[in-house]
Amino acid sequence: RGVLRAMDEADRERELIAILFSSLYVREVLTNEQAARGFRSLLESLDDVSIDTPLAAPLLSHFLADALLEGIVKPADVAPWRDELNSSARAAGVLAEVERRVGSGLLSPPSGANLDAVQALRQQMVSVVEEYLCSDDVAEVRRRLRELNVRPPPWAPSRT
Repeated sequence: RGVLRAMDEADRERELIAILFSSLYVREVLTNEQAARGFRSLLESLDDVSIDTPLAAPLLSHFLADALLEGIVKPADVAPWRDELNSSARAAGVLAEVERRVGSGLLSPPSGANLDAVQALRQQMVSVVEEYLCSDDVAEVRRRLRELNVRPPPWAPSRT
């Protein structure tokens, strides 16, 4: 429900929902099974949701990829969905995009030091986002991102 509601909101609210999920998972209020059921339900209804929210597919891809990287949803839960939801081109597209974002096959997620590095960077990024949401201090966010050696994506506007 949170992801569905967040789809109609701005980036800030979507990030807050992602942080909420992470917090609920860490506090053991939200289980892997509950999160997987919720994402699967969204994938099953994606064709209908996309009528009212044209960006539902890319937004869902983003949320699901984040949930996989954080361990909120297990790759083993997602892997069978490709065959089970093959009647929906949108759902298949979301799963393909999630696989691209995660950086490896859903059946073989990042392992060892690579997974640890991804999770460590993600945790630091959550801290940066939380700080920005509290302070609106763009200069501090830029400084912290430089410290983390994070470059903006090529599609981001330049700071000229």
